[in-house]
Amino acid sequence: MKPKNPPPEILRPHPGWFLVLDGPLALLAALVIIPSLGSRFTKIAPFATKSLLKWTFFAALVVHAAEGATAWSIAGKKGLNQRGWALQTALVGFPSLRLLIEQNPENEDYSAEYRPN
Repeated sequence: MKPKNPPPEILRPHPGWFLVLDGPLALLAALVIIPSLGSRFTKIAPFATKSLLKWTFFAALVVHAAEGATAWSIAGKKGLNQRGWALQTALVGFPSLRLLIEQNPENEDYSAEYRPN
């Protein structure tokens, strides 16, 4: 059965998720990429060594890449925009992946404006 109205290309998580998740990731990237900034930070936060910052950033990149690859696969199986879902999920992570997993284009009516929980 076809949906009453076609689903939107990509459901967007609440903008707050981008701020909460990508803001700290951007800060972490700056601490790793800009040596003087990283050095200053490790002086005021003794628990945060340069090595810890680098490994944390690397781990975050790996996790986000894996989430993006998972989104690509799921979107393909559901007949949705693979590139868009993969890019959005790689950027914001689990909020986007959760929306994709919950989306069922075969059985849902997308006539109402979508607002995430």
